[in-house]
Amino acid sequence: MAGPHTQNGPRNTGVSAGRVWAWPVFLGGLAALILAILTGKLELLGTPSAIGQLTKGRDALEQNKIDLALSLAAQVADSDPKLAAPAALLSARALLVQAMSQSENLALATARDAEGKLAGIAEDQLDPADQNLLKVARGRLSLITRTGFEAAINGLKALPEDAACAAEAYEVLGLLSLRLDPPDYAGALRANESLRALATLTDERRASAQISAGELNLKLGKGDEARKVLDKVGARAPKELRLKARLLVAKSFHDDGRWADAANAWHGVVQEKPDAAQLGLAWFRLGQAQSKLGHTTDASRAWEEAIGSGSPEVAQAASLHLAEIRADRKSTRLNSSHIPLS
Repeated sequence: MAGPHTQNGPRNTGVSAGRVWAWPVFLGGLAALILAILTGKLELLGTPSAIGQLTKGRDALEQNKIDLALSLAAQVADSDPKLAAPAALLSARALLVQAMSQSENLALATARDAEGKLAGIAEDQLDPADQNLLKVARGRLSLITRTGFEAAINGLKALPEDAACAAEAYEVLGLLSLRLDPPDYAGALRANESLRALATLTDERRASAQISAGELNLKLGKGDEARKVLDKVGARAPKELRLKARLLVAKSFHDDGRWADAANAWHGVVQEKPDAAQLGLAWFRLGQAQSKLGHTTDASRAWEEAIGSGSPEVAQAASLHLAEIRADRKSTRLNSSHIPLS
């Protein structure tokens, strides 16, 4: 049986306590709601079902499911006119991604479709996150249509550094800088440095950015800087990117005439076990580097490997070098046999 304290004291306390904790919970919920609105995480003007479709469409685009993203964007636009702007942006972004894998003429036609959708969007119709994506989309459109580079670059430069789409924005900014006449290699490198500074990059995306940085530094004649960043492409990177980095390092040493470093680098390429064409070229270049160092025996071995694993052109070039070495050796032996004994 309940005692007097249970019957009276706690009941009054419960009413009072309820009023005390109810207000903080209400105010906390209201603050969370306002924060969601300000950060673009809640579409106030859309119906729940349309908002769900829009979210699914964005997820589909992230997974490169272009047709699904386009279909969901169309459904959102038809079902809720209040979400027409974000739906049009999603559709335009999907079309621009689609254009990247198409032939030049077809890509241009697809980009024009995307341009039509972007033209009807005013920035004040979008939440802040979508406003940033709109600038990225305009940048991608410029890359395909080869127009409006300066405006697209300025728009991307205005993005906040903590934007959710910062990685994509820096990638597009770098590509746009290279499309200028003349190409702005320094500007592209600055965009690349900002990209590599992001902590959220996947191993693959970071390795790709490091390779781009290496290529840009080589364009600027900064071989040491290029090799420094290319050496950071490590074991966690996909094999094809790791191999590309090793090839760039080896070629840079070769072009600089640093033959000992070039020989080591080409040997590293061989150890990556590339395809037949790349393997044959690596053996051939290794033979050249060893020959420059005066290591004719090692050069011969490398060229013999090139003959067995390279393309017909590489095999032919390696055969000519081998023939020269053998001719030199034969000539040396003949000359030695005619030296008069004293």
